[in-house]
Amino acid sequence: MSDTGASPSLFVVGLNHRTTPIELRERLAISSDEAPGILTALSARLNSHEVLLVATCNRVEIYGFVSRAEEEAFVRAVFADRAPSLPDKHLYEHKDREAVRHLFRVTSSLDSMVVGEAQITGQIKHAYGIANAAGTIGSSLHRLVHRALRVAKRVRTETAIGVGSVSVGSIAADLASQIFEGLHNRLVVLIGAGEMAEQVIDHLRALGTPRIAIANRSFERAQALASRYAAAAHNLGDVDRLLTEADIVVTSTSAQGFIVTRESVRMAQRKRRFRPLFLVDIAVPRNIEPSTEELENVYLYDIDDLQNVTAVNRAERERSLGPADRIVDAEVERYFEWHRTLDGLPLLVELRAKAARIAEEEFKKSATRRKWDDDTRESVEVMLNAVVNRFLHSPSVFLKEELADPNPFVLEVIRDLFALQQTAEKPDLEKDAPQSEAASSSVRKV
Repeated sequence: MSDTGASPSLFVVGLNHRTTPIELRERLAISSDEAPGILTALSARLNSHEVLLVATCNRVEIYGFVSRAEEEAFVRAVFADRAPSLPDKHLYEHKDREAVRHLFRVTSSLDSMVVGEAQITGQIKHAYGIANAAGTIGSSLHRLVHRALRVAKRVRTETAIGVGSVSVGSIAADLASQIFEGLHNRLVVLIGAGEMAEQVIDHLRALGTPRIAIANRSFERAQALASRYAAAAHNLGDVDRLLTEADIVVTSTSAQGFIVTRESVRMAQRKRRFRPLFLVDIAVPRNIEPSTEELENVYLYDIDDLQNVTAVNRAERERSLGPADRIVDAEVERYFEWHRTLDGLPLLVELRAKAARIAEEEFKKSATRRKWDDDTRESVEVMLNAVVNRFLHSPSVFLKEELADPNPFVLEVIRDLFALQQTAEKPDLEKDAPQSEAASSSVRKV
């Protein structure tokens, strides 16, 4: 990728909690099981075969390196297949520098519904793992994602963006605690036994001493989580009965279709004699039928409703957004400065490698003919190294300066001048900065 767009460009097409209501987001939701097939299909159509899919309860984003506009339209078709009438206003698109900045902000939790939440970093890692296993991560996305993770770490370390443990799960627990004057001896039923459910339990226990029941499709998983919190474990088949006893129900499964229906709540309310029932649905797609909130003394909150609850959180953390964004902007500049050097770095490495190879060949010829002793061999080695380094000093200095803003024509002239072969791929560098210093500081000993 280059800043000029001459090579395949990074772009991202996506939607999130700010651009798209939950009614559409749940139709566009992509599960971990679906992701590999979608990635494979996209990669087959993309020229660079590099695609990353980030799918959470609040966003679906597709990152890719492409060189033709029609390929971007194909990525949009992933959304169109699930929501054919989706208006463009619900989608956003960023390219090149802005795409890099967007990924850095997302990974740093600056674009989250709950600013500063830590879960997004794990979700980015999870998305990377799925894409890597599907074979759609190449060297460009590998470097970019790892750089984004390092930027997120720097933001959390150098700003107060993450002060206090805040997440969608903690917001749901806070809401549940506000519904009643106290949680003591209230029955909270959690449907789902994943990471989100664990967050809710942790925060509920910090806010009071409710009774907790966990219902899950896998009873063993519900039992494992319940045993850690002295809670009761249940199968999903117990949900209807639990509704008649619960004060608060929190759902967070990845199930397709409603687990809690309007009819099941209506039947439960009759048995409850219409005691207040508070339902908090933090799943996308939703686990609770939306019309349930129309029933008497039933109060339903979905994940979009939680945005109002997070207003206080956002106000507290807004002060950290300025410093955090300055870090992101600086890291974007650093990334592109580093990336520009990749165009010319193979040329510098190749030039020195060729010089070292020639010196080694001539050394072996002379050593074989003249049968030097060890002292002579060492003296000639030192002399050859000195000659090679002195001869390459000026070209190396020039190339290092040229790498700051490489001109393809100049690089091609240098390649022809020294009869260097075209390098097929850029080197796979592991560190943040290009290794030109390390690569050019010495020639392999001949």
